[in-house]
Amino acid sequence: MQVNRFGCGALVVAGVVLCAWLGPASAQVERRSLAPLDVPQDQMPREQMPRTPAPAQQQGGGQNYGGPQEYGQPQQQPQGQTFDGYGQPPANGGGYGDGQNQYGGQDQYGGQDQYGGQGQSQDQYGGQQYGDPGAPTSLTPPGLDGPSYQQEPAYGEQPSGQQQYSQPTYDGQPGPSYGDQPGIYGDSSSSAPQASYGNPSNEQSPMPAGVWQDVDPQEIQRLLTEAKLPSSSPVLSTLIARALAADPPQGGQETALRVSALERAGRAAEIAELLGPASQSGDPGISARYGLALLAAGRDQEACGVNLGQVPPSARPDSAVTQAALLIPVYCAALQGDAQGAAQMLQAAEQRGVKSPVASAVIGQISQNRQDRPPVPGTLDVLDYVFLRLGKVALPASLAESANPTLLYRIARDSEISPELRLAAAERGAALHIIDGAILREAYEQAAPQLGKEASAPYALRAKLFANLQKAPSAAYRAESIDALLASGKDAGIEFELAEAMAPENAKLAQDPSAAKFAETGVRVAILAGDDQSAWEWIERGGQAARSWPLLVAVGDPFSPRAGAALNSGAEIASQTGLPGPVLHRLITVLDALNYDVPIPLWDMASKSEQPSDGYLPERGVLTDLQKASEDGEVGKTVLLVAAALGPDGPAGANLLALGDSVRALQKVGLDAEARRLGFEALYPRWPFHGKA
Repeated sequence: MQVNRFGCGALVVAGVVLCAWLGPASAQVERRSLAPLDVPQDQMPREQMPRTPAPAQQQGGGQNYGGPQEYGQPQQQPQGQTFDGYGQPPANGGGYGDGQNQYGGQDQYGGQDQYGGQGQSQDQYGGQQYGDPGAPTSLTPPGLDGPSYQQEPAYGEQPSGQQQYSQPTYDGQPGPSYGDQPGIYGDSSSSAPQASYGNPSNEQSPMPAGVWQDVDPQEIQRLLTEAKLPSSSPVLSTLIARALAADPPQGGQETALRVSALERAGRAAEIAELLGPASQSGDPGISARYGLALLAAGRDQEACGVNLGQVPPSARPDSAVTQAALLIPVYCAALQGDAQGAAQMLQAAEQRGVKSPVASAVIGQISQNRQDRPPVPGTLDVLDYVFLRLGKVALPASLAESANPTLLYRIARDSEISPELRLAAAERGAALHIIDGAILREAYEQAAPQLGKEASAPYALRAKLFANLQKAPSAAYRAESIDALLASGKDAGIEFELAEAMAPENAKLAQDPSAAKFAETGVRVAILAGDDQSAWEWIERGGQAARSWPLLVAVGDPFSPRAGAALNSGAEIASQTGLPGPVLHRLITVLDALNYDVPIPLWDMASKSEQPSDGYLPERGVLTDLQKASEDGEVGKTVLLVAAALGPDGPAGANLLALGDSVRALQKVGLDAEARRLGFEALYPRWPFHGKA
């Protein structure tokens, strides 16, 4: 049985032990000051999240894990109508009860579904609909923010007659539409390098060609509405971002949809990757958005090299694109030491109606030696941040909570800001699966020595303990520190990323016999970080304490002889370690979906317990659409349908039916590594353990 202890207590123990050896008061960790990190609700550890009980489901007598079936759960839709998976009235009036479900009983979601939710009247891609006050300011041209996606010009000028995405060129004639320039992406079958941050495992499947082939913008819009972004799943976070950045968009509407979704997911690097080729087309709207993405990714010199073109006279001054196009040159001039040039460009922008109190105060300081203190806005965006950094304004750590998700990646890597702000941003970015363990590790290592003795926020205490981990005098001290950090990271919602940050030390520790009693923690850190080799080493040293873990490691390491041996002994391992029946059913669901050869004794053992029916089930039509999309090889559509099928809690909170279909679908479209990782994420939070974390 799992022993639930407060993770911060473990961090206290390890911190105090380390302090006794290291001496400095700054390393001391006190329980009273280490409250769990405030993480957005959708990123909390699963057991802390509020639950909406799933409707009761009938159980059949047989155990059947094979083949996707249709199964439904009511969703919020406009009042007074019934809808299928994409919001269209069903042809037969909406009856659900005309088929057998996978569990052998009748699907009891029959009859009409009366939805009482409100219509899609809010901004779906700018954060308002999702209730996130720190959502990014959309880079989408005004008029594309709502569900209708009216084709208005990027700068917000009033459309005249025909609605389109084009901009006036220098001679006043309409320019090319967003993304419509032939040849700017080169061969559509080529695959650009994908950004890898955010994925706890180093293993990624190559992104197949034609990710969005034959998927029109309206369908992408519907799919994105169903997919929660940022995703609560580390593997889905990266996979969705990679998919959205793949393939050249077919026109301005698709470009805007994909960019807006990447903004919500906090993926500045992928936005830059998506817009980079199109920025060479001379479209000033795309160039401005591309420059802003480069700044968010910390690539200032590249941003300053982008030709932003000429802003049309009719451009709306409050448009984010207009502001970017007029203020990025101001920032770049000041960055390069041209204070007077920056002041002149700022004056020209202000004459166009652009208002930026931060830029005005900073440029005034630089060009006129004014002493105006730049205002620090309550919600931090990319442009305000780079100007505040230019003015060397001290920024409080609290701004990390209101920073745009697209900005967190930059702040987490900024070594010149306060260590508190950097650490707060790094941990929030990790909780949202925007940054990976390597960036978190770098932030800990570089910021911890700069922290004062009085720094007692949870992120500061974790950074101090992490820094002391590498200097600990013995394997026992290092193991205690790893155990404590894993426990605290779980409370903070950064367990995956923190495990990846600790992976190098954990791998070294696996070779020390004196650390054997921490084998279970060592296995957990290794498999969370995708380090199967170290996981097997810890299992060999752990004896009975690590006896159940080979079955879980085998999910992600199918080609290892040790994985095959573990599966062949699966029933014996499950019996000796007392794996609960629901965990066995979940394990078999994943193994079967991955086409593993599951031994008959393991099937038989699982069949002795009732098959669980809990977990999220998507609305009617989603699983059918998922099966068809994967069979047709529609990669992008499959990825977004997987996110919709698994629900807000990701694979950890999904129903067995949705879980099996999702794993199977990813494998069908060639995303084998992601399918295995998805299966692991579904199992790990439910796997019993006995450690402090």
